[in-house]
Amino acid sequence: MLNTKMAKLFGGIVCIIVLLSVYGVDGQPTNCPEPECTWNYFMPSTWPTVCGGKYSLCGDGGHQSPIDIDTSLVETSLELASSPLHIHYEEVHHTMVVNLGTTIHVDIGANNTVYGGPLGKSDKLYLNQLHFHAPGEHQINSVPSSAEVHLVHQSLTTGKRAVVVVRVMTGTANPWFTNIFTVRDLPVGANATIDINPLQLFPLSILDNPYHLQHSNYYYYNGSLTTPPCTEGISWMILIDPIFASVSQIQDLQRWEGINNRPIQSYNGTVYRPHFSIVTPTNEGEDIRHMGMVIGLSFLLGLAAFFAIIAIAIIALLIRDSHDKRDFYGAQQFELQPTNY
Repeated sequence: MLNTKMAKLFGGIVCIIVLLSVYGVDGQPTNCPEPECTWNYFMPSTWPTVCGGKYSLCGDGGHQSPIDIDTSLVETSLELASSPLHIHYEEVHHTMVVNLGTTIHVDIGANNTVYGGPLGKSDKLYLNQLHFHAPGEHQINSVPSSAEVHLVHQSLTTGKRAVVVVRVMTGTANPWFTNIFTVRDLPVGANATIDINPLQLFPLSILDNPYHLQHSNYYYYNGSLTTPPCTEGISWMILIDPIFASVSQIQDLQRWEGINNRPIQSYNGTVYRPHFSIVTPTNEGEDIRHMGMVIGLSFLLGLAAFFAIIAIAIIALLIRDSHDKRDFYGAQQFELQPTNY
């Protein structure tokens, strides 16, 4: 009898708990939070269907990233060459590094900007964050890089986004990565602060030559985010010249982040690069100096050519005069020979 009463009491308590979980203490139905929607790099083919089709653009989009750039199909653009791409970066102190689980995310939050080129001159895009992919996501003529650094920019007024890609190839050790790796033991979701200079990520060919990036050093195309929701309308600028990191640094990056590169996507658009024959200085002062250098060099070359012609003419005259004298004295000598009878 006691057991029967206890069973009824327990059943009543369970029933009350179930009713409260469904209707709440005020008698109104409650909305239980849905499980968090997740995606992963192990099955990128499922991105369009996970989360109830929330990321369908990952499968339906026509301008998805990353892509394999066939350089034989790249179109050179006079417009890009005549509108320089300006990148202004500076050292950032106490910036936050976060381990997101899928990549290492470095917040910037300073006055680092990019404008011009395919982005236009009227709106500056600010560097929000940078992160890594290992192996690299983009390919050039079907050749991937060991890793990629994505520097993500966004306009404060229009919301337009652009990504500058620095390709990382295997080579000598890179002190920039050594600095980043000081916080590589961060658990997922944790963060730390470091001092970084994003400009040090750029190839020396660009840092040594202020005109280099402006005329032939990057590919441009209109693509998408390489992670869900795969939003399109992203301007991609992929630097042709790579930077280098050692084998151990690349391996450390892969161990730190895991494999986090999306497969190559088919692309229905056009890839451009600035026309290589045009060099556009960044301001009027540089324009005057550059023009003066070209004119001065042309004058010196013309002057050198003039003196070379004069020198050749003088040498030719001296050689001809020498031949004339030799012929004259030879003839005289021949005429003065005594005749033997």
